[in-house]
Amino acid sequence: MISRTKAFKPDVAEIVTNQILEALEKGVIPWMKPWKTLLPMNMVSRRQYHGINLLILALSEHTSPYYLTFNQISALGGNVKPGSRSYRVVYWRLLEHINASTGEVTEIPLMRYYCIFNLEQCTGIPEGKIPKTGQIDFHPIEACEEIVTNMPNKPRIIPARGAYYNRVEDVIGMPDQNTFISPEERYGTLFHELGHSTGHPKRLNRENKYDKAGFEDVYSNEELIAEISSSILCAYAGISPRTIQNQAAYIQHWLKRLKDDKRLIIAASSLAQKAADYIMHQPGEINYNACTWLGDYYL
Repeated sequence: MISRTKAFKPDVAEIVTNQILEALEKGVIPWMKPWKTLLPMNMVSRRQYHGINLLILALSEHTSPYYLTFNQISALGGNVKPGSRSYRVVYWRLLEHINASTGEVTEIPLMRYYCIFNLEQCTGIPEGKIPKTGQIDFHPIEACEEIVTNMPNKPRIIPARGAYYNRVEDVIGMPDQNTFISPEERYGTLFHELGHSTGHPKRLNRENKYDKAGFEDVYSNEELIAEISSSILCAYAGISPRTIQNQAAYIQHWLKRLKDDKRLIIAASSLAQKAADYIMHQPGEINYNACTWLGDYYL
């Protein structure tokens, strides 16, 4: 039988949350930033960053999507520009410990952060070792339609005077497309409601996740998850996330929530990433069987 410890390293959660808080105090909503067409990725492994790491790197002012560790930069013959500030991203995994006398297997969560730099913060890396980004050749609205069309087990989408998700009837209401300021606004709103719908019991059953995570304000946390998942979907589609009315009040609300709970943003962004992966039908992006509860939080 495998048992799991409830250990959690709060220093990592504080490091991550402090970066988000710093942006919020400047009046910036990091998960609502118009992300680049290409999502942030490690230049060597070409693996895209997910969850909380995607939010952290959304704070970057750099246009290049490529990031490297100091050792990777050195191995490529490059250097970090003097005065460059690194970005701290989170790494975690479950370690198995076998009791020699009883044979019992215990899973111990290991969570830590490491520092990476954007390619634009580097010098000396040969041009031949830098991937060509180019431009993705697709119409962004067509990409949005593809995401919506291909969502598995999709809820019904019906005409309505306002945008909403009805959990009881499993229905999304959407205003006429001609009433939106722009197509990007419409798809950002629809992605938000689709994010809500993934919490339904017949999909990801997120209400059960809230019970385990000890969320006190289910509605507010669900809104945060839906907003982040919408931004992730917009990033994949190549459009800017929708704007929020009364941003100042929204920022102040989350500023207080995140200060009160240093682990909220990590938990919420993980659930948002899982929601986005479900909508895009990409179960292979992250091994969620391995991503279990760390302490009282799903990561």
